[in-house]
Amino acid sequence: RRRRKRNEAAGGAKQLHRLDAVALDWQQRIRTVCHGAGTATVLAVEPWTQGGGFDLDVDMGGTSWRKLQPWLDELAASAQLPAGGGVTVKQGIHRGRAVVSVASVDRSAEERNLPEDYSPLSVLNGLFIGWVRSGAELLGDIRQGTWLIIARRGGGKTTLLNVVLAWLHRCSDCLTIVIDL
Repeated sequence: RRRRKRNEAAGGAKQLHRLDAVALDWQQRIRTVCHGAGTATVLAVEPWTQGGGFDLDVDMGGTSWRKLQPWLDELAASAQLPAGGGVTVKQGIHRGRAVVSVASVDRSAEERNLPEDYSPLSVLNGLFIGWVRSGAELLGDIRQGTWLIIARRGGGKTTLLNVVLAWLHRCSDCLTIVIDL
């Protein structure tokens, strides 16, 4: 029993050590790549529950989180992230803090099928649209929402409509009519 507890504690310590290494690596990367963010400090690393990336809590050292915005492509290139991966930034708990999201896996390259669950749904709940970079499901408001789907040729407009229609077909509280001109 004691040995198992020690092993579990050691595993937790390894994970913590790995996250510390990730924090230091990204802190140095932000300071090097992003001119004007030389005092930025990574306070925490939070791995995504579905894997494939993590969020960084960054204290910008007295400057705005927007200082990182022009450098996102350079940060991704510096980390050698795949084409479908990338770096995004948003405001943290105040204007001097940033949440930097790092997608280290190309989720768009993964082939995914619709679930085989055909139980009834309702338009009052969120409608499944797809997955975001973090691997979490993206839900949309279909009941009172207005949607405009725009993309280049081959950009997935028809695929998105097929997904929406498949989910609407499961909704027992709506009637779906499709007109294709």
